[in-house]
Amino acid sequence: MKYSTAARCRRDATWRASGWSRPHLTGQHLRLPSYGDDGPTLKIFQYDEMLEKPQPPSANHLELGHLAFEVGSVEAALQELKRRGGGELGKDITKKIAGAGTITFTYATDPEGNILEIQSWRK
Repeated sequence: MKYSTAARCRRDATWRASGWSRPHLTGQHLRLPSYGDDGPTLKIFQYDEMLEKPQPPSANHLELGHLAFEVGSVEAALQELKRRGGGELGKDITKKIAGAGTITFTYATDPEGNILEIQSWRK
């Protein structure tokens, strides 16, 4: 693997994007093999505080927390999700990541209530 980072995250941007007031999480970010430097990654994170069945939905609930998707436009993907019965959980956040580019991301729900992270990268 060419890309692997261990991370402890507790940042205001994560708080605003997830809609949860104080997330704190630990995990790994792994580059999948055979795709090159711009290929897909797998992030495995665990929130320090896990909730059984939070209402409204929260990314730090037990079982599958959320799935993340890279899209061309976060705003367009969010509008399409809402048109199909999904909803917003947090706010759109744009942030520069040293050595990686600029990310725009937010958290939302699909029509079945599953939590999705929608993200778009610019170099």
